[in-house]
Amino acid sequence: MRAEYNHNLMIALLYNYGIYWEFYEKQPNNIYSGYYYYEAGDDKNDGIVIRYSNGYEKKTSYHKVSSADNALLAVINK
Repeated sequence: MRAEYNHNLMIALLYNYGIYWEFYEKQPNNIYSGYYYYEAGDDKNDGIVIRYSNGYEKKTSYHKVSSADNALLAVINK
């Protein structure tokens, strides 16, 4: 699932595994699987922290939510 609203690039997505921007996992249903919304240009970077296998950590503007409905509502209501 991916929905994009291009007023400051708002995205709602379901991440399971693979490669998507900062996300990268080889196995399905790993630690980052779930629903998110993302807001480009969010200088706060107050979303999740992605930790890579080499020890690198990246603060992101991805915010985990409990359902697809909540991800879409977050995008619509911004």
